[in-house]
Amino acid sequence: MKSIITESMAADSGLHDYETVSFCVDYSASRVEIYLRDARGCGAELVICPFSELNITHREPWGKGSYIVSSELLIEENDKALSFELNSGDSITIRYK
Repeated sequence: MKSIITESMAADSGLHDYETVSFCVDYSASRVEIYLRDARGCGAELVICPFSELNITHREPWGKGSYIVSSELLIEENDKALSFELNSGDSITIRYK
């Protein structure tokens, strides 16, 4: 059974040790789906819609890795930014309303 990730779970490193598995982007629908796996191996899904910006690096400066080290939710004037740092040293940032 897949669990649904909420904003509050993603804030303040709440997704520490979740593994990023895959991404699905529906540009026309302005929808991002991130598929994750928790420490027990159970699937989890984070859906953001509508998103306005998506940035993903895959440089692996610290070596190979796909686990979330920290997650943070920033709330700005009219939008939010959800960011993840992976154990590879890469980052994922999604801006949305």
